[in-house]
Amino acid sequence: MTGVQTCALPIWRGDIIVFKFPKDPERDFIKRVIGLPGDTIELKRKAVYVNGTPLEEPYAHFIEPARAVGDPVSDDVRQDYGPVTVPPDQYFMMGDNRDNSEDSRYWGFLPKSYVKGKAEFIYFSMADDGGARFERIGKTVK
Repeated sequence: MTGVQTCALPIWRGDIIVFKFPKDPERDFIKRVIGLPGDTIELKRKAVYVNGTPLEEPYAHFIEPARAVGDPVSDDVRQDYGPVTVPPDQYFMMGDNRDNSEDSRYWGFLPKSYVKGKAEFIYFSMADDGGARFERIGKTVK
C-alpha cells in the first residue's frame, strides 16, 4: 500500500517540524513554522513580520548584521523578502540559523501533506566553528 504519510497533530506558529524537503521528497528537513495558511509574511532588515506585526524570535541566530535603516531595500532574501501570503494547506518555514538556512525564502511554501511530525529533541548540534555542541544533544526542542 502506498500513500502520503501526514501528521495528524495541529501545527502552530513556532513549532519545529520534520518534513519532506519539497525539492527532494526523499530527504527529510527540519525547520520552524513561521507562517500558517492565510498569513502574510514579510522580512524587513531580517525582522519577520506576520500580518504586519513583528514576530518576536529569541531563537533566531544571525551571522551578519541587518542592513542599516535608510539603506535601500535589498534583493537578498536574508535581508528583505515578500510580502507573500501563505496559501491554504501550506506553511512558511524558516531555519533558526537565518543567514545559513535553505528554507521557504528559497523553495517556497511547504505543503501540509509533506509534514511528518513535530521535533521532540535535539539529535545533533553544531557550533559556528564546525564542532559539536555536546551540551545541547538530547535536550528537548523549544
